[in-house]
Amino acid sequence: MLRCLPVDRFSLLCGPEAEVSNDLEDCSVFTFGQDFEDQQDWQSLTGLPDSGALLIRPDGHIAARFDDTRAGFGAVISTVFEQLLAKGA
Repeated sequence: MLRCLPVDRFSLLCGPEAEVSNDLEDCSVFTFGQDFEDQQDWQSLTGLPDSGALLIRPDGHIAARFDDTRAGFGAVISTVFEQLLAKGA
């Protein structure tokens, strides 16, 4: 899967029950079961609940893990991007 991710932007790999907007400014969003699949389930692959997500840097390394993408996730991901990209500094 990582070989197929964009190399010019971050990618957010979401669990099947994640609630994430597809219009994140600095990020492509992919949902398990819709955009990609594996022989193992999401929890076995990532150790995260079905509402979780992984933020992948353009170089393929994990930048952040999120246990829950439901309530208030927009603010959480915005803060993470500000920190990672040193925006507002």
